Amino acid sequence: MPTGWSTSSFKQEGVEYGWSQAQKTVAIHIDPQIPNDARWQQRVVVKPNTRYRLSGWVRVQKTTPTIDLLDVGGNLSVLESLPEQGSFTHTEPMLGSLGWRYRQVEFDTGERSWITIALRLGMYAGQTTGSAWFRAVQLTELE
Repeated sequence: MPTGWSTSSFKQEGVEYGWSQAQKTVAIHIDPQIPNDARWQQRVVVKPNTRYRLSGWVRVQKTTPTIDLLDVGGNLSVLESLPEQGSFTHTEPMLGSLGWRYRQVEFDTGERSWITIALRLGMYAGQTTGSAWFRAVQLTELE
């Protein structure tokens, strides 16, 4: 498993995680019969009341739309509630089958001194199926 990362999902069954040291990518596959919210995640230290950018490259294959509240497919996200965006801080949705796309989201940490970033397939209230790959993910403090 990549250093500092762990995996998590809403439902335990029907999820496969993978990673390639050579290609520096991680992957998530959710079985088409069991929609889910699955992720690679890492808790990181941040400065309170500071703006950050979470960015990286995402690719999806056969990611299905959901009938739930949110339809985000493959995304980069912050798991904790933040002042500007609440508990749904994530990059632009990626659904269907799309090649590598650069994605980013900016946010303020509020009073938090740590956050959990996630490389994710699905979202709270937005379970999906399909596959997603992630690479070159960065958390950058903004001036």
